[in-house]
Amino acid sequence: MIEDIEIRQIVKFSGEGYGKASVTFRVGPLVIHGARLMEKNGRRWLAYPSRPSGDGKWFHVVASESPELTKEIERLAMEAYDRTALIENEVAKAL
Repeated sequence: MIEDIEIRQIVKFSGEGYGKASVTFRVGPLVIHGARLMEKNGRRWLAYPSRPSGDGKWFHVVASESPELTKEIERLAMEAYDRTALIENEVAKAL
């Protein structure tokens, strides 16, 4: 298991929709921009960056071949998102 993982940035989206935040993370020396924290029907997951191909289908620009690595990155991203929401709630209460 790669232990050198860091969530660099969480940018929450405003408005409605399944996308909750943009996530930038680092695995070793590799930095991934444009992952999205998604939520639908109470289930959350991390969607890796993707682009449309010429035929209109979407493909992942970055993906992990390790389910364990994917789960660890998702766990860290969700924890960072939850901390961000908690801090925002505390600041709102203080105002």
